[in-house]
Amino acid sequence: MEPARSNESLRAEIAERQRAEEALRGSAADSSAAPVFDSELALKRCLNKPALLREIMGIFLADADRLLPQLRLALAKGDLAEVGRLGHRLKGTLDQLAAGPAREAAVRVERFMLRPGGQAEAEEAVGTLERECEVLKAVLRENRGTAASP
Repeated sequence: MEPARSNESLRAEIAERQRAEEALRGSAADSSAAPVFDSELALKRCLNKPALLREIMGIFLADADRLLPQLRLALAKGDLAEVGRLGHRLKGTLDQLAAGPAREAAVRVERFMLRPGGQAEAEEAVGTLERECEVLKAVLRENRGTAASP
């Protein structure tokens, strides 16, 4: 199959699934709401290679499953600098996936690495990151199969 056609098919399927996910989240009514992830931009950042996009999706899924519990543990210990470092680790993959809402949440958490704030502020930031990552994980798990199809 031609790579351009494969990429176009992938983009269409991901866009359709994102619209469905946004409708479930209630953000479809708000046209200014950022998509869970920008499939076209993510594919472009992966050099228009669906296999690379699938790999980055898998890296995020594994990192999120490992790092989010570590974030909670660091938060429970009051180690806000570690909370920030863990947020920073997630941010890079989220940026590669063009996952705007989750990336912005990671940036909020990352700030604790440089200038620790209060525990309540950190709790809120980590909670937002966890929620955004859970939504993104659900979307990516559905789309990984599509990304695997040539």
